[in-house]
Amino acid sequence: MSWQDQILAMAPRGLGHIDPPGLRAYIRVTRHYINGVVVPTVDLGNVEADEPGAGAFSAWFPELEALAQSMNRIVFVESILNRRLEAWLDRRGYQPVRGSIPPSMVSPSSSKEERAPSKGQVVGSSPTRGTNITSL
Repeated sequence: MSWQDQILAMAPRGLGHIDPPGLRAYIRVTRHYINGVVVPTVDLGNVEADEPGAGAFSAWFPELEALAQSMNRIVFVESILNRRLEAWLDRRGYQPVRGSIPPSMVSPSSSKEERAPSKGQVVGSSPTRGTNITSL
């Protein structure tokens, strides 16, 4: 089963490990409370690269975003410990989640206006238990 099919099988709520090329990732299909709205998300809770810095993550991540969008969900990147990743997500328009320590970020893309925070806006969220995004 492809990693895409594994994520689709998790809907409407589920979790599991997937193995995109050169990576291992922990994904949840769930919901978060953001900007006063319960938002359906695809959460990236942890990812490890076989060869950090080789580009596997940056090649794969747009595919994850496209899959989340096809599911009418946003991407929630949880508990970011890698500062390079945080800066990379910021350049892609991701918004920090208010009160998350370590920081979490959400994607700006959405088919519904109320689901997407505006550029530069810090968004609120209910507390989540986090895992770490490391080894990129």
